[in-house]
Amino acid sequence: MTVQLYYQDPYLKEFTADVAGVVEKEDGFHVELDQTAFFPVGGGQPSDTGSIDGIEVVQVYPEGERVIHVLRRPPAGRTGVVCRIDWERRFDHMQQHLGQHLLSAVLENRCGAETIGFHLGRESSTIDIDRELEAEAIKAAEPEANQAVFDNLPVRALYPTPEEIAGLTLRKPPPVQEQVRLIEIGRLDLNPCCGTHPRSTGEVGLIKVCRFERYKGGLRLEFLCGRRALRDYTLKNEVLGRIAAGMSVREADAAAAVEGLRQELASRRKENQQLEELLLQHEAEKLLERAEDTGGARIIMYTFHGRDFDQVKRLAARTAEFPGVVLLFGAVREGRVQMIFSRSGDLQNLSMSEILKGTVSFIDGRGGGSAAAAQGGGNKEEGLALALAAALARVKEVLNKGSGITDA
Repeated sequence: MTVQLYYQDPYLKEFTADVAGVVEKEDGFHVELDQTAFFPVGGGQPSDTGSIDGIEVVQVYPEGERVIHVLRRPPAGRTGVVCRIDWERRFDHMQQHLGQHLLSAVLENRCGAETIGFHLGRESSTIDIDRELEAEAIKAAEPEANQAVFDNLPVRALYPTPEEIAGLTLRKPPPVQEQVRLIEIGRLDLNPCCGTHPRSTGEVGLIKVCRFERYKGGLRLEFLCGRRALRDYTLKNEVLGRIAAGMSVREADAAAAVEGLRQELASRRKENQQLEELLLQHEAEKLLERAEDTGGARIIMYTFHGRDFDQVKRLAARTAEFPGVVLLFGAVREGRVQMIFSRSGDLQNLSMSEILKGTVSFIDGRGGGSAAAAQGGGNKEEGLALALAAALARVKEVLNKGSGITDA
């Protein structure tokens, strides 16, 4: 059995211990000490880290009544080994965990919402509650939980007997019947918990609910406490300040200014789309003027350089709306070669996908499509002219024969 110093004094940062056992496994050396201040993973709280004999502790986990520490190599000594806790990490976990107690207590007392899950993450923490709540209820719970922080309520760990537990009002029943550990927060909350916590609620500093969402019939709340909340506020204050300064408005007016800018941008995009469509229509008409008229169809073969391929596809689609048109487009941009072959709906005897299949090898590529339109891409720019020439010859061959190529 390992003596659990973290329960005797959660503020203990350094201690000495004797090595009770070492087992080498795939992920490292699993070390048991006769006593430890390293909190093992459990109850939604990650384990402590730090060092044993100067060697990094990467994980700590419980194994029955023992606590096991995972190290990259075994300690050199066996007695009086110096152990140090990563205090910044430990205190952060203490802040987040006690903040969870406060939020959970307020949500249950105020809204009847029971906490059914808790996860203390690297960046933020989450609480899962058993029912959905309106946004106003959560907004009201947050300042109430923070009031408990400002009131600096005492936090005590209690170890009642089974008989004493029967007479207590707990937020939830203990998971075990023996050696029950309760955390008492003033008169606000009394709840079973195995985690580490500060001596008073004031050390939580601040509780901030960041967001919430529906989750498994209830809600999942993401929150920050203490230094995490301070870092988040600092970041958002800096970002908001830059936005406000850039838009020459007060910070309080920044959201309205951004919304106005968003609406203006949406309007401009709509206008731009309309103008682009007019330009594509005009460009399609100009291409038709340069088309080769074979008698059976008007063929347009053209290569675009540096143009966005999505625009080329839209131009092809627009041009193919005219009757009796065959389009053989190539496009080269940033070393990438694309081809799009299309035809009008009245040229049923042409299958553009079959024509593409016979030419895409010239650009060392692949592609596909339908009888009306097909596209492909490759990396061999020097083969594009040959591909388009082969496609043109095949189109003319089919038009001259008057017989169709059909998809299998």
